[in-house]
Amino acid sequence: SETPGGGRWVMISYNWDVQGLAKQLCFALQASGFYVWMDILEGCMGGDTLDKMAEAVSKASVILCCVTRKYKESANCRREASYAQDLDKPIIPVIMETDYHPGGTWGWLGLIIAGKRAYDFTTTSFTEAFNEFIKAPELSLVR
Repeated sequence: SETPGGGRWVMISYNWDVQGLAKQLCFALQASGFYVWMDILEGCMGGDTLDKMAEAVSKASVILCCVTRKYKESANCRREASYAQDLDKPIIPVIMETDYHPGGTWGWLGLIIAGKRAYDFTTTSFTEAFNEFIKAPELSLVR
Protein backbone atom coordinates (compact mmCIF):
# COMPACT_ATOMS: atom_id res chain seq x y z
CA SER A 1 0.00 0.00 0.00
CA GLU A 2 1.08 3.58 -0.62
CA THR A 3 2.46 5.35 2.43
CA PRO A 4 2.11 9.04 3.26
CA GLY A 5 5.22 10.95 2.31
CA GLY A 6 6.32 8.09 0.04
CA GLY A 7 8.01 6.43 3.00
CA ARG A 8 9.95 9.57 3.87
CA TRP A 9 8.97 9.66 7.48
CA VAL A 10 10.35 10.01 10.96
CA MET A 11 9.90 6.84 12.99
CA ILE A 12 9.52 7.25 16.75
CA SER A 13 11.01 4.28 18.59
CA TYR A 14 10.06 4.45 22.26
CA ASN A 15 9.06 2.42 25.28
CA TRP A 16 5.55 2.89 26.61
CA ASP A 17 6.90 4.38 29.85
CA VAL A 18 7.21 7.71 27.99
CA GLN A 19 4.29 7.36 25.59
CA GLY A 20 2.84 10.73 26.63
CA LEU A 21 6.04 12.63 25.83
CA ALA A 22 6.59 10.58 22.65
CA LYS A 23 3.06 11.49 21.49
CA GLN A 24 3.74 15.16 22.24
CA LEU A 25 6.87 14.93 20.09
CA CYS A 26 4.91 13.14 17.35
CA PHE A 27 2.20 15.79 17.22
CA ALA A 28 4.75 18.63 17.26
CA LEU A 29 6.58 17.02 14.32
CA GLN A 30 3.31 16.59 12.42
CA ALA A 31 2.41 20.22 13.08
CA SER A 32 5.82 21.14 11.62
CA GLY A 33 5.01 19.30 8.39
CA PHE A 34 6.69 15.92 8.99
CA TYR A 35 5.18 12.54 8.28
CA VAL A 36 5.58 10.44 11.42
CA TRP A 37 5.36 6.71 12.03
CA MET A 38 4.41 5.82 15.59
CA ASP A 39 2.80 2.55 16.58
CA ILE A 40 -0.29 4.19 18.08
CA LEU A 41 -1.16 6.20 14.96
CA GLU A 42 -3.95 4.91 12.76
CA GLY A 43 -2.66 2.73 9.95
CA CYS A 44 0.76 2.16 11.46
CA MET A 45 0.14 -1.19 13.11
CA GLY A 46 -1.97 -4.23 12.36
CA GLY A 47 -0.95 -7.75 11.53
CA ASP A 48 2.36 -9.10 12.73
CA THR A 49 4.04 -6.67 15.16
CA LEU A 50 7.62 -7.55 14.19
CA ASP A 51 6.82 -7.28 10.47
CA LYS A 52 5.29 -3.83 11.00
CA MET A 53 8.25 -2.67 13.09
CA ALA A 54 10.71 -3.92 10.46
CA GLU A 55 8.75 -2.22 7.66
CA ALA A 56 8.61 1.04 9.63
CA VAL A 57 12.37 1.02 10.19
CA SER A 58 13.23 0.04 6.62
CA LYS A 59 11.03 2.76 5.08
CA ALA A 60 11.90 5.53 7.55
CA SER A 61 14.29 8.32 6.63
CA VAL A 62 15.20 8.97 10.27
CA ILE A 63 14.72 7.03 13.51
CA LEU A 64 14.19 8.78 16.83
CA CYS A 65 15.32 6.66 19.78
CA CYS A 66 13.51 7.89 22.88
CA VAL A 67 16.10 7.00 25.48
CA THR A 68 15.03 5.72 28.90
CA ARG A 69 16.14 2.84 31.12
CA LYS A 70 13.05 0.87 30.07
CA TYR A 71 13.88 1.50 26.39
CA LYS A 72 17.30 -0.04 26.99
CA GLU A 73 15.70 -3.02 28.76
CA SER A 74 13.02 -3.64 26.09
CA ALA A 75 13.66 -6.47 23.62
CA ASN A 76 11.48 -4.80 20.94
CA CYS A 77 13.18 -1.42 21.33
CA ARG A 78 16.54 -3.15 21.03
CA ARG A 79 15.35 -4.90 17.85
CA GLU A 80 14.19 -1.61 16.30
CA ALA A 81 17.36 0.31 17.15
CA SER A 82 19.68 -2.53 16.10
CA TYR A 83 17.82 -3.01 12.81
CA ALA A 84 18.00 0.74 12.14
CA GLN A 85 21.75 0.62 12.74
CA ASP A 86 22.12 -2.45 10.50
CA LEU A 87 20.32 -0.55 7.71
CA ASP A 88 22.56 2.49 8.33
CA LYS A 89 19.55 4.70 9.09
CA PRO A 90 20.22 8.07 10.72
CA ILE A 91 19.39 7.74 14.41
CA ILE A 92 18.64 10.73 16.64
CA PRO A 93 18.82 9.99 20.39
CA VAL A 94 16.13 11.83 22.34
CA ILE A 95 16.68 11.76 26.10
CA MET A 96 13.32 11.35 27.84
CA GLU A 97 14.29 10.32 31.35
CA THR A 98 15.76 12.66 33.94
CA ASP A 99 19.18 11.60 35.21
CA TYR A 100 19.70 8.97 32.50
CA HIS A 101 22.96 10.10 30.98
CA PRO A 102 25.87 8.41 29.18
CA GLY A 103 27.83 6.05 31.34
CA GLY A 104 28.53 2.44 32.04
CA THR A 105 24.83 1.54 32.22
CA TRP A 106 24.06 2.19 28.55
CA GLY A 107 25.23 -1.21 27.26
CA TRP A 108 24.02 -2.04 23.71
CA LEU A 109 22.22 1.30 23.43
CA GLY A 110 25.45 3.16 24.12
CA LEU A 111 27.05 1.42 21.14
CA ILE A 112 24.23 2.52 18.85
CA ILE A 113 24.03 6.16 19.92
CA ALA A 114 27.75 6.75 20.59
CA GLY A 115 28.99 9.90 18.92
CA LYS A 116 25.51 11.11 17.98
CA ARG A 117 24.10 14.41 19.16
CA ALA A 118 21.43 13.70 21.78
CA TYR A 119 18.50 16.03 22.37
CA ASP A 120 17.46 16.24 26.01
CA PHE A 121 13.75 16.76 26.65
CA THR A 122 14.14 16.58 30.44
CA THR A 123 16.09 19.71 31.36
CA THR A 124 14.04 22.46 29.73
CA SER A 125 10.46 23.07 28.64
CA PHE A 126 9.13 20.92 25.82
CA THR A 127 8.97 23.97 23.54
CA GLU A 128 12.60 24.89 24.20
CA ALA A 129 13.78 21.32 23.67
CA PHE A 130 11.70 20.93 20.50
CA ASN A 131 12.97 24.21 19.05
CA GLU A 132 16.53 22.89 19.42
CA PHE A 133 15.65 19.39 18.22
CA ILE A 134 13.90 20.59 15.05
CA LYS A 135 17.29 21.95 13.88
CA ALA A 136 18.80 18.43 13.83
CA PRO A 137 20.59 18.01 10.49
CA GLU A 138 19.19 14.48 10.12
CA LEU A 139 15.66 15.89 9.88
CA SER A 140 16.56 17.59 6.59
CA LEU A 141 16.51 14.08 5.07
CA VAL A 142 12.76 13.96 5.56
CA ARG A 143 11.81 17.31 4.06
